[in-house]
Amino acid sequence: MSTSIDQHDIEKLSVTKDWLMPTHAGSGIITDASETLLYDWARERMCVQKIIGVCFVENEGSQKVLQKLGFTRRGSVTYDLVVKGVHRTSSILFDWPPIT
Repeated sequence: MSTSIDQHDIEKLSVTKDWLMPTHAGSGIITDASETLLYDWARERMCVQKIIGVCFVENEGSQKVLQKLGFTRRGSVTYDLVVKGVHRTSSILFDWPPIT
């Protein structure tokens, strides 16, 4: 059985997450890494046509990163989730490239 994926297969789904220690927040590390991933890898090497960004409503830093990268806010999702002992109820969805 082959585990390779053709770079032109539009039926694939990739997920990436980021987390940064609070002492490094605001330093541009996530923006730079995400920009490289988005423009040099996803678009150029994997021919990705659409990406959906998701972050918690209260995570203003992640919202700013997505907006700097050219994502546009699409809406939000409501759910019931506990993350690291904190009850979360919604996230904001972003689209890239922007829907026109």
